[in-house]
Amino acid sequence: MGLFWRGLRWLGVYRHFILLAGRDNRKLREPSVPVECSKLEADRIDEYLAFRPGQSRELIRRRFADGEWCFVGRCDGRLAATSWVGRERAWLEFLDCEILLADGVCYPHDTYALPEFRGLGIADAVSAFRTAASREAGYELAVGLIEPENRTAMRRSKRKRNRVVGQLDCIRLGPWRRFRIRIEAEGAGELVRLPESQ
Repeated sequence: MGLFWRGLRWLGVYRHFILLAGRDNRKLREPSVPVECSKLEADRIDEYLAFRPGQSRELIRRRFADGEWCFVGRCDGRLAATSWVGRERAWLEFLDCEILLADGVCYPHDTYALPEFRGLGIADAVSAFRTAASREAGYELAVGLIEPENRTAMRRSKRKRNRVVGQLDCIRLGPWRRFRIRIEAEGAGELVRLPESQ
């Protein structure tokens, strides 16, 4: 990437993401404490917001309204970790835009564990439960977005054996913005696309 685009990224005008796809067949470690995994229903928003007070009620309502699923892991009845998955569509709050997903494609995101429950394998248990439930519902392929500078996420993606299938770019100047998705991998088809209004 040239100096010009790097400068725009530094200024926050331009953002670039790698688009990955995979089936997440990696072996996850077993949790070291008992965990009960389930799907959180939309009428439990208050419980979720008590767990993630930094997220807005409007965002969580939108996720549920868009058909997203929230999977949770509880330890002794207490929420310890959560993970979301978008189906058909997903709102990217970090870009303020929406993506549309092809049939059989889902978008796992926003996996979070409370600090005191990290390192115990609880988030892995929730991810495994999420993957199994998604596959059972017919979502065989998962896609994700990673900024190239996020080396930790890129390493984790390689361990999952995800493949790079394209990229998403965003240019923003004040209220004006432009998004572009490019699918580059052979046979990837239209895994993800932008609504015509964006």
